[in-house]
Amino acid sequence: MAEVFISYARVNQGFARDLNSALQKLKRDTWIDWRSIPDSAEWRAEIFAAIDAADNFLFIVSPDSLSSSMCGLEVAHAVANRKRIVTILYHPVDHNELLPGLKEIQWINYPELGFERTFQRLTTAIDTDLKWVHQHTRLAGKASDWESNKRDESFLLRGMDLQYAIKWLAQATDVKEPKPSPLHEEYIRASQKWEAQEIEEEQRAISALGPGIKSP
Repeated sequence: MAEVFISYARVNQGFARDLNSALQKLKRDTWIDWRSIPDSAEWRAEIFAAIDAADNFLFIVSPDSLSSSMCGLEVAHAVANRKRIVTILYHPVDHNELLPGLKEIQWINYPELGFERTFQRLTTAIDTDLKWVHQHTRLAGKASDWESNKRDESFLLRGMDLQYAIKWLAQATDVKEPKPSPLHEEYIRASQKWEAQEIEEEQRAISALGPGIKSP
């Protein structure tokens, strides 16, 4: 699980490398694709899986990234899965041309701030609500496994893991971003329902044994 997935246009690779190197010097785990390979279903699947597994999605804004079809797909996937998105303006663009889901996010203005202050703001953004974001990513991974396995009950949460997830979901109104996705909520609610049914069946089985038998 990476802390940051970096999305960028290939022509902005130098700036992306500078950011990636600076993050790695601070022992931050990053995921960035340097390959120049033809688009394929396998490649897209790998990219999307890396976005899902990252706590933060960093998008480098430039005219080139806004016109890149792959960047557009990456942003759309991050938005759909309610990832925390951090944007850095690298080269000036018209705000109205931003990709769907990015207009509401206040970008870090590199041309105005310079590299050092831009990087400081980036790390501050990454470090905000660390536990919340990490849990968001972890539960999203579990929910995705449940969904991809035809919602098999064996993938549902149980015990204390479920109780922590319920408490996490209850905090959503107090945390700005990233919000739980619909799949997060479905997964946690399905886990609650399953555990409640298991407890009810256990109680019925104990009752059927007759008086004097107590629940463990």
